[in-house]
Amino acid sequence: MGRRPWVPGVGGAGRGRGRRPAIVDGEVVAWREGRPDFGALQRRARLRRPEAVRRAAGAEPVTLVLFDVLVAGGRDVTHLTCEQRRRLLAGMLEPARSPCLALSEAVDGDGPGLYRAAQRAGLEGIVAKRRDSVYQPGRRSGDWLKVPHEHRRPVVIGGVAPGRHYGIGAFLVGAYDPQQPGLLTYLGDVGAGLDRGRLAELVGRLRPAARCPFHAVPSRHRAAFWVQPEVVCVVGYREVTADRRLRHPVFRGLDPAAAPQDCVVPWGGGEGPQR
Repeated sequence: MGRRPWVPGVGGAGRGRGRRPAIVDGEVVAWREGRPDFGALQRRARLRRPEAVRRAAGAEPVTLVLFDVLVAGGRDVTHLTCEQRRRLLAGMLEPARSPCLALSEAVDGDGPGLYRAAQRAGLEGIVAKRRDSVYQPGRRSGDWLKVPHEHRRPVVIGGVAPGRHYGIGAFLVGAYDPQQPGLLTYLGDVGAGLDRGRLAELVGRLRPAARCPFHAVPSRHRAAFWVQPEVVCVVGYREVTADRRLRHPVFRGLDPAAAPQDCVVPWGGGEGPQR
C-alpha cells in the first residue's frame, strides 16, 4: 500500500507495529455519509499530484478494512481456523490505533437477518465464512460465500459498442432525466449476462439511429453504433455511483411492457426512487 500515492495515510498506518513481517488481507474503503462509496474510491485512485492527494485525504478519507491475516510475526498462519486468525489479527491491530485501519466486524448466526439489514442500509451484500475454515490462497471454496444484493432497473438501449459476437461487445444504456429532457443520460455499458440467444433476439429489435441519443458518452465510445432509443431491458447492478453510473451492470432480460420515457435516471451514491 505504501507505493500507492493516493492512499498515503493507509500506506504508513501499519509501520512500526513490530519488526517481523505480516501479510494481511483487506480492502481500501472510501466513505460517503457513513457508507462505502466506490465512486469516491475511483476518484482517489485517479489522483497523482501530491497536493491533490493531500486535499482528497481530508475531504474523502479512506480506511484499510482488514478481515484476515496470512502471515503474522513472520509465521504462516493460513492453517489456523478463521476464528483463530481473526483473534490474532485483532491483537495485531490493537497497538496500531490508527484511524486509517479497521477490523471488519463479524456477526455470528442469523445470516438472512444480516443480509436484510445490509439491503436496508444500501450495502452491496455480505460475506459468509465458516468459523473453522482455513485460508486457501488463490482458491475458491464453499467455506466462503459472497452474497451480493442486486438492484434491478429498466433502462433504454441507445448504442452498441463493437465486439466479437454479432459485432457486439456491449450495449450502451441510459435513462431520462426530468431536469434534462430530450436525450438519454448515459448510465453505463452492459455486456455481462448476454449469450448468443439473447444477442440474436436483441439484434432483431434494434433499429439504427442517425445520431447519438445520449447527452454525452465517454470518449472510448466514439466508434459506437447508435440505435433508436425504443428498446427497454432490465439490468441488475450493485449500486449507483455518485456520478450516476451503474456499477457492475448485468443484462437480465427485455421488458417489452415498459415505455422508454418511464425509465428515469437513478440518484447518485445509492438508490433513488423508481417508476
